[in-house]
Amino acid sequence: MQYHTYATTENKTHGFVIRGLENNPEPEEIKNELVQQNIQVKEVYKMKNTMKPMYLVITTANETIKSVEKKAPVVCYVVVRWEKHINKKGMTQCHRCQAWGHATGNCKVDPKCLKCGEKHETRQCNLNEDQDPKCANCGEKHTANSTDCKVYKERMKYIEERKQKFEKMKENKKKYVPAPPPAENAWT
Repeated sequence: MQYHTYATTENKTHGFVIRGLENNPEPEEIKNELVQQNIQVKEVYKMKNTMKPMYLVITTANETIKSVEKKAPVVCYVVVRWEKHINKKGMTQCHRCQAWGHATGNCKVDPKCLKCGEKHETRQCNLNEDQDPKCANCGEKHTANSTDCKVYKERMKYIEERKQKFEKMKENKKKYVPAPPPAENAWT
């Protein structure tokens, strides 16, 4: 059965970025050290396409930026800088099926490749640099994580419309408009 769900409050996670680990340790080494420092770590990933080594640390929802800074100012013998991870695309993308709006951990849909759009995981892709990518969402010649994708743009438009509708509803609730007095007394 193909489906995706959303995380319950107790299963939500937080993402933090570690900067300053110039010694380039393996993610597993970082995870083990953070666990020893009583941080509830779910996963550690080495971030790609960065000038200097940076790591994304996924923790349970009860960890905060202050708690991780206090518990682990030093990681792998290096004084590090912690930052809250900010999704620059403004929307979650599943790295399993490439759809927008849900996370990989909650996805039970068959995998699709980020690069070629075929039914395999991205890490198993054999697409060469000189071959055109194919979006798993719209079929156009770009990777599935492109912000130029029409599916991404439609989804962002939908989210923006919902935000505006919600803001308008909030505004309307603030305004108290008394009902006009009845034209005639209903009790007589």
